Amino acid sequence: MEAAVAHGVGVVVVDCLEEIDRLAAAAAAAGRVQDVYVRIAPGVAAETHDYMATGGDDVKFGFPVRGGHAEQAVLAVAARPSLRLAGVHSHIGSQITATEGLTLAAERVGAFAALLGERHGIAVAEIDLGGGAGIPYLPGQPGLDPAAFTSALRAGLERVLPGSPIRLAVEPGRSMIGTAGVTLYRVGAVKDGLRRRFVSVDGGMSDALRSSLYLARYTAWTADRPAEGEPVHAVVVGRHCESGDVVVPDIALPSGVTTGDLLAVPATGAYHHAMASNYNAQPRPAVVAVRDGRARLMVRRETPADLRRRDAHGEPVRLTAG
Repeated sequence: MEAAVAHGVGVVVVDCLEEIDRLAAAAAAAGRVQDVYVRIAPGVAAETHDYMATGGDDVKFGFPVRGGHAEQAVLAVAARPSLRLAGVHSHIGSQITATEGLTLAAERVGAFAALLGERHGIAVAEIDLGGGAGIPYLPGQPGLDPAAFTSALRAGLERVLPGSPIRLAVEPGRSMIGTAGVTLYRVGAVKDGLRRRFVSVDGGMSDALRSSLYLARYTAWTADRPAEGEPVHAVVVGRHCESGDVVVPDIALPSGVTTGDLLAVPATGAYHHAMASNYNAQPRPAVVAVRDGRARLMVRRETPADLRRRDAHGEPVRLTAG
């Protein structure tokens, strides 16, 4: 928060009373008034994986509207001279493909904004309803069209704030970049188990965490040559010492797939490189932008030297929290 104030970040989203106190102190010390959104939890359960549902009454995100917590937070911001309420924020979850929950959330957030005006004379200038529009990860899987996403939000606001001048903001994220990314893996080994074939690749949960974390499903195909042979029941597994290190859990791959082949896994533009880690001391992969047959390196591949760079070689250190 101190860095956000120091660098002039336009709006900071707060979702607990302690953050309000700390941000107000940081802004006062810097001699500026910081714009904030108060994140609220509208009590709407998104139709998605439990780990990606963020708008219920009892989640770690935001102030619940129920019980007056959100109202208390807005009043706390209004009482700090170094803070200015720029709007309210809500985000009910990710990878959403049905619009009903979005409309209900927008309606409840709009009703909360109306309550602030009626009860306290606080005018909400902007409502940020987050993102969450889903994309297809598998052939035939539904996504959520951007027009349908925004229409659902507008419909909810219009029910409680007809003709309101309040600005609507959204955060499209995954729906913009998810399908723009493809991850290339090199096959390291192929072996047959009792019921399926294991195709091991040079990556895994260190660069594709969603499969292990959310049981997310992906597909794959050979990228460098047409693979021959009849389809066989296979699982694409990673290089890590975990039974849960699975990239594609259930797929029919040509029997001719062999060591050295390239496998392409689509729809990895979001929540892959951003979530990548050095799990099991593995270097992270490169990121390459491709357009009109031309490639440009965006992020270089990590090397073992990069991993060793933080080694202190026994230098004395002073231990501090964090």
